[in-house]
Amino acid sequence: MKTKQINIFTIFLVICMALTSVSTMLTIGVNNSTDDEDTYLEYHYTFSSPTINEMNGKEDTHQIQIEGLSMTNEYLQPRIPVKPISLLIPHGTIVESVTVETSNENEIYTNINLEKGGAVIPLSQQSTKLKTGNFQSSSYEPYENKQIYSVVGTYTFRGYRILHVNLYPIQYEEQNGQVSFYKSIDLNIQLETSNPAGGLRNSYDDHNAVSQIIDNPEILNSYKTEKPTAIISNEGYEYVIITNNEMKQAQGEYTFQDLINYKESKGVSATIVTVEEIENNPDFSVNGIWGDNNLDNPFVTTLIQRGTDLFDDTQAKIRNFIRYAYMTWGTKYVLLAGDSDTNNEEDIIVPHRGLFADEQGLPLTGTLDYEVDDLPSDVYYACLDGNFNYDEDSHFGDAPKFNFVDDTLDEADLYAEVAVGRACVDSEEEVSNFVKKSISYDEIFYDDYFKRVLFLGEHLGSAFYFDWGGRYKDLIEPVFPSEYNITKLYQEDNSWDSDVYSYLLNEHPPLIINHDGHGSPSSAMGLSCMAIEELKNEKYYFIYSHTCLAGSFDNCWPPDTYYDSDCVAEYFTVETEHGAIAVIMNSRYGLGSQYSPESPSGLLDESFFKGVFEKDIRQFGPANHYSKEDHIWHVNENGMRWVFYETNLLGDPELAFKDPSPQVTISVEITNPIEEGCLYINDGEPIQLSFLKMPYIINGLSVKVNAETDPIGLVEYVEFRINNETVHVDNEYPYEYYWDNTNMGAYTIKAIAYSSYDSSGSDEISAFYLW
Repeated sequence: MKTKQINIFTIFLVICMALTSVSTMLTIGVNNSTDDEDTYLEYHYTFSSPTINEMNGKEDTHQIQIEGLSMTNEYLQPRIPVKPISLLIPHGTIVESVTVETSNENEIYTNINLEKGGAVIPLSQQSTKLKTGNFQSSSYEPYENKQIYSVVGTYTFRGYRILHVNLYPIQYEEQNGQVSFYKSIDLNIQLETSNPAGGLRNSYDDHNAVSQIIDNPEILNSYKTEKPTAIISNEGYEYVIITNNEMKQAQGEYTFQDLINYKESKGVSATIVTVEEIENNPDFSVNGIWGDNNLDNPFVTTLIQRGTDLFDDTQAKIRNFIRYAYMTWGTKYVLLAGDSDTNNEEDIIVPHRGLFADEQGLPLTGTLDYEVDDLPSDVYYACLDGNFNYDEDSHFGDAPKFNFVDDTLDEADLYAEVAVGRACVDSEEEVSNFVKKSISYDEIFYDDYFKRVLFLGEHLGSAFYFDWGGRYKDLIEPVFPSEYNITKLYQEDNSWDSDVYSYLLNEHPPLIINHDGHGSPSSAMGLSCMAIEELKNEKYYFIYSHTCLAGSFDNCWPPDTYYDSDCVAEYFTVETEHGAIAVIMNSRYGLGSQYSPESPSGLLDESFFKGVFEKDIRQFGPANHYSKEDHIWHVNENGMRWVFYETNLLGDPELAFKDPSPQVTISVEITNPIEEGCLYINDGEPIQLSFLKMPYIINGLSVKVNAETDPIGLVEYVEFRINNETVHVDNEYPYEYYWDNTNMGAYTIKAIAYSSYDSSGSDEISAFYLW
């Protein structure tokens, strides 16, 4: 190429003339906030007028509803509308008292017979033949509601105190069928000064998480003692595996160290800690830094009164370590990597904590209408405040009515600080199966099977509101976005064909299986444990099932029979290299409902998928905890605490549902020329001229582009445009185009990068070509 002679004075004159066509705009944003602190909180609530309708198929039975309100569902009690409220309590205060003031009471209906809450019914085979007569109470008294509000409790979440209160704008006297209504209710919460709740980390993540829960986000300002920070430091671990020495050192094809390496490779800091290390560290004993008998522990508010042994077992020490990891390392996910077989001491690797719950109207034998149990629950390891046993009896997690020291206090902490999942491994082969499936699934960027969903509905029996499980699945179908392809196998319409079912499980697997039907520790979803071992699928499913006992990972068949063989959930996740990546199943009886389509297990199922699809909580662990926390407002209703405790994730809590359509993020940057302040001559290095507002080019220039995708490696090609006219396409890195122009003037240079999955990104700059 012939080099053109350049006169610097001429260049300067041309630049000065060209600058007259260039303009710049500066926008400044200012954000101000103030803190406000009072000794009380006061909120005003108004309600729409209620509607009353006669229920289909139930003569002289009525349902009363208020727009936007939930419904109570107490056993044999009339169902009325309720307004659940979640209020953040200002930093450094506690609730002294709660009072309400109402508008005038308006009588609106008489001779009303409101529907009643029905029995909860176990999803086990014996419940299919139970009749309504099994559930009747012999000592029923007419209902008279004079309660305008109830206090569920104050719970601490990541150092933020949250008060749960329910308001009842409807009053009902069953004896004369009178319904009255309050148009408005004022809620007043008197506060008193107290030590701040422990566990406050003052992080962006925590601040944002709390804002999604509460109804009064303005109070968050009282917790900003300093600028929020990120938690994870160079010495922190987002993801922690807890197992024993033997499982840590397992030498199968895949090991837990492989899982750690994989997490690290995708940017999740991770480590392994053994149970032996935890037990041998005095910091995690009952009187240690993180123990339940140390008031300097941020999660402890009261000292133990009746002896410390109950709070110094392996379970308590593991939980104390998780407190340390959460506060010191910023840990978000904990994998409990070990079995908990009650009848086999060698296989108690990460022991579970049994949490106490009761059910009324649960017909386990056909005549028994009351049941209590200490349910195997990993809620204990996720929720870190308090010791779960305020009255220091033999039961952990008592509801207030069972707390004989203070019957207004819930022994359980119901908000999860960390997301917990369990891998019930007790051998090298099980470790390898679990790790292989977890990594193999997560490594796939996109596959058509990510959009496939399988609904399974079995015959439930006449004791249930719906005889057929498929009808309950139809109720949850609207929660799933339209991108998903749902296949239904229902016994009601004879679509549950065994050959089709086998084909779907093995050759055309779905990502999600959602099941409502009967089960036991040894069979569920129409499959025995032996049949699960014979699965051949290479793409793994996530299973959510209501069924009874399939998640009994302590190998128990209630009330007190224990087996050597593992449960269905363990067969799906660790006993085979096929099957499932993760399951959510019940460690005891799943609960259906007699009089309403809203059952305890069904409500958690629905909230789980609402969390995934409506709240964008894609990870298995956080979505499982959300499904429980969404129901704190009625945790003391019949059946709710039971399912809150028993619904466990057997799987990796950090794994997430993949998008049904590929999501590729593209970043594009024109790196040459740079945007302003430079003169380019003969495609050489830029000459810095600060008075220039755009690049000026003489005698040609190599336009260079940096294009990247997340995930990496999916750039197909880059298109170069000058004044919106395509001039070059480059499909290999480095992406470049040599621009040689003959006409002086201002131009727009644009680069568009395209990915393998029809997504694109672009960058553009203005430049002035001199000659």
